[in-house]
Amino acid sequence: MANFLLVHGAWHGRWCWKKLVPFLEGYGHTVRTLDLPSHGGDRTSRLRVTLNTYGRAIQREAESVEGPVIAVGHSMGGLAISYAAEQQGLDISKLIYLSALLPVRGENIRNLVVHDEESQIIKGLKYVLHRAGARVRRDRARDLFYGDCDEQDANWAIENLCIQPGRPLFQRMRLVHQRFLEFPRVYIKCLQDKVLSPAFQQKMCEEGGFDKVISMDTSHSPFLSSPAELAHHLHQVSH
Repeated sequence: MANFLLVHGAWHGRWCWKKLVPFLEGYGHTVRTLDLPSHGGDRTSRLRVTLNTYGRAIQREAESVEGPVIAVGHSMGGLAISYAAEQQGLDISKLIYLSALLPVRGENIRNLVVHDEESQIIKGLKYVLHRAGARVRRDRARDLFYGDCDEQDANWAIENLCIQPGRPLFQRMRLVHQRFLEFPRVYIKCLQDKVLSPAFQQKMCEEGGFDKVISMDTSHSPFLSSPAELAHHLHQVSH
């Protein structure tokens, strides 16, 4: 059985995996989650957070696991697991990108999403403190992230959304060694996604040279709307 390390995306925390973890453990896997710096229960100042900070946090968590790790990155978490995978000596057996962003040539997250003409996320944000952070508009959060989730799960998730630190959104993405390209990689597309459009996800799949691409007919948050199906796909590619 595998060691899964689940890495959340922007505005979220380890809390978002609560419905998925029991299904993965039911297959016999070990599952670890973490709050990235300034997310969830982590109290790191937003002003100190960068994509490199995220990568180092994942590295520390992976190093605490005995044996190889399958890193799963959701949305912005795709960039974070890519940064972590660059670290020499880190025992990662596979990288799984769940409706996730991939590192590209010197662009930042905001510019990438702006180039996704079908994405609706930019209109759903409010910047705070001179762009030191971004908040999801409460009246748009359900439609953006949880369109196919039941009302109770969606309301619970919206209450837990945090302010996303600004620097990772505007930081130019430059990986030094691109070691992440050496790892087996899987992409899971979400076909009802309004944050990263299906067309944009497909473009990343075509450019990313993935070993396997899986499609789910879900919103941006299948860990809440379809945890059993997501766990099945993760189990299938864990071998």
